[in-house]
Amino acid sequence: MTTIDRGILEFCAKDFRRLKELRAIFPGGTLYRRAKRLIKIGWLERQGPLYRSTSTGLRNLSDNQEDGGINSSRCMRHWDSFRRRNIAGW
Repeated sequence: MTTIDRGILEFCAKDFRRLKELRAIFPGGTLYRRAKRLIKIGWLERQGPLYRSTSTGLRNLSDNQEDGGINSSRCMRHWDSFRRRNIAGW
């Protein structure tokens, strides 16, 4: 789940809303492309210009937040491995 996905799902969690308000935060093309993907996988629903998170989308949002979003320990292991290889290569 990307930051934009999370932003869309949180923004639309309670009721149908226009994504236009999020364009001040996220680039418009990317915003609507991510929304289309969320609709396709069943995490977001659309009625005309309005969008709402589905129960599946909210469940995935909740699961993702419990995990701390991005798995930070896994990212740190990758970063440490990357750093060791690059420092050793200098």
